[in-house]
This record gives sequence, structure tokens and C-alpha cells, in this order.
Amino acid sequence: MNRDMRNHSLTHHLALWFIVVALLPLLLFGYLSLRQNEAALRVEMQARMSRLADKKAMEIKVYLAERAQDVQILARGLLAEQAMDALSRAYLQHRPGSAGYQRADRQFRSRFSAYIDESALFYDVFLITPQGEIIYTDKHEADFATNLLDGPYRDSQLAKAFRESSLTFESSFSSFGSYAPSGVPAAFVAAPIIRNGVFRGVIAFQLSTENIYRVAMENSGLGTTGETLLARLTDSGEAEFAAPL
Repeated sequence: MNRDMRNHSLTHHLALWFIVVALLPLLLFGYLSLRQNEAALRVEMQARMSRLADKKAMEIKVYLAERAQDVQILARGLLAEQAMDALSRAYLQHRPGSAGYQRADRQFRSRFSAYIDESALFYDVFLITPQGEIIYTDKHEADFATNLLDGPYRDSQLAKAFRESSLTFESSFSSFGSYAPSGVPAAFVAAPIIRNGVFRGVIAFQLSTENIYRVAMENSGLGTTGETLLARLTDSGEAEFAAPL
């Protein structure tokens, strides 16, 4: 009886080992196949994310190019020339806040405000003298009546766009960066006002971030948990997010 039990136990163990030996290659094959499929899926998803990022970047570039064209057309128009002449004269003679300046301001405010409307193309508009003095803004934030060459915002993205347009006499875009007067990240597009070969100043617009955020936050193709992050690389090599997380 004991011999039968030992034989049964041995048979049982041998059968178990045969099963293990038979299943081991299958398990190894399944593991390797899973890793290979995982790697292929990762490559496919990375390629998909890259295509989505390229698409979003192109949409933003097209939007920015359209806004640059808007500013260039406005800089060449009669409104910019008349406003620069009248407001710079009132600013120098009467100073901002005076009745004389307010009269000049009212002549042009409604026409400039048309660009700061519900379509959210621009957040603010600036007229800047060749000497860097901001003589007009629609919002009248803390940057109004300051100087972009030696004032508190001389290192801002607005100042960089102004200096580039002043030096090149061409339109220029700034990078996105924190802008203290508005309390949000901002980018600017500027264009020189030139008449009869004379540099009269710069007109600049602060871009509304709503349309850019709308492109960035549109999550089609990202699944239920997908998220798009919009950021820029700073001079120190850090990523600064330019859209809400």
C-alpha cells in the first residue's frame, strides 16, 4: 500500500513537472510578446501625440500670423498716424490725466476699442513714442505713462517687442512671459509707424490668450484623462507654463 502511494506521489510530481516544463515556454513567449506589444503601443502613442502637438502648434502659428498682419495693416493706416500725432502732443503738453489729454483720448478710444472686443483678438493696444513712452493704452493698467527704455517694465516682453520694432522698422513678436500689469502670461506684437521715411513710434497689441488657450485645451484624441500643456523654455533652461494647468 505504501509502495502504491509512493508511486502515485511520484507520478503526480512527474506530471506536475511536465506541465511546468510545457507551460514555461508559453509563459516566456507571452511575457516577451506583451513587452513587444507594449513597446509598439508606446511608439504609436508617442507618434500620435507628436502629430497632435504639431497640429496645435500650426494652429497657434496661423493665429499669430493673422494677428501680425492685422497690426501691420493698422500701423500703415491713417488711424495710427493721427492718434500718434494727437496723443503724443497732448501727452507732452498736458500730461496724462489732464483734461487736455482726456479730450485727445476720447477722439480715438472708441476706434481702438473696436479691436478689444468680444472676438478676443487682442487684450490691449499701446501707442509708444520713439523714446519709449507709453502714451496710450486701452486698459490703462500700471504700464500706462511709463517708459519702456528706463521704466519699471523695461525688461518686459512688451519692451522687447518695442525695441525690436524700433531697431528693425519691422513688425515683431515677443515670447510669452509673465506681465505684471495684467497679472497673467502675455505676448505682444508690435509694428513701427513710419510716414514719409520718418519713424513716428510703435503701435503694439497685447494678444488675448483666450484663443490660444482654446487651441491648447482642446483635448480631442487624448482620451478621458488627456491634457495639453503649453509652456516655453526660459533662459535658465526651466519650463514656464503659459496656459492654465
